[in-house]
Amino acid sequence: MKKLQSVYLQTGTACNSRCTICPYKDTYAGKPIKYMSIDVFYKILKDLGKDYDGEIGYYFQYEPLTDFRLPVFLYFNKLLCPKSRTSISTNAGLLDEDWQNQLLKNLDYVYFNILGGTKETYEKIMHGLKWETMLKNVNEFAEKFEGKMFVNFIKTNENKGEVENLRKLLNKKIDIISEYWASDRNKHIDIDKPKGAKTRFVTNKKCNVIEKGIYIHWDGKVPLCCEMWEREIMVGDVMKENIYDIFNSPKMNTNNSICAKCLLQ
Repeated sequence: MKKLQSVYLQTGTACNSRCTICPYKDTYAGKPIKYMSIDVFYKILKDLGKDYDGEIGYYFQYEPLTDFRLPVFLYFNKLLCPKSRTSISTNAGLLDEDWQNQLLKNLDYVYFNILGGTKETYEKIMHGLKWETMLKNVNEFAEKFEGKMFVNFIKTNENKGEVENLRKLLNKKIDIISEYWASDRNKHIDIDKPKGAKTRFVTNKKCNVIEKGIYIHWDGKVPLCCEMWEREIMVGDVMKENIYDIFNSPKMNTNNSICAKCLLQ
């Protein structure tokens, strides 16, 4: 059996940005916001158990700071799965002082999504967000937070030369992950990138996603991977099956046309 290393939860479906490299604007935007129920959340943690020592990430096709319940989820996460590593991935647009203080406990890792090293590029790619607000929020939080912090700097032809400029503006405690290029998100968006450019999802024509982790929608349904923005391939339901059984199911494979397209990137 494969070892489950990462579980990513979609506790809601809201996002405060409309980034050009993200399919959110064409999938969830304009639709009623949905939230994960307490029953679904509890079932996930119960299935994982007290000995689960992998990551539980509160980020999957949404912005986690749009769900005010996040601090409560993190508290029960640590209570029921004490060995797990908790994480969020946020654009930091909502990371004001109140949110900063609420996230100082029960959170181990923070990934900041920053897609530019200048105001012009950042606001062009990350529609709806403000450069100055993001920098203020990130740097203030970094002064208080004792866990690990990273920036996901996903490269495009527009921002690829701005990494070092961003590095100069951020707190030195924050590491920048900048080797990955934007992907086309299962053909949902058009991306112009160099041939063979490294993405987060594919290395040497092999999928980095389904061998290590599982993604869970707000309603407990499990897609094949995080690129299933329209639920093209579903492999399970945590309210009907054990999470480990779903992860090790024969359905978790790349033998389909959608995966074939992704692996060619």
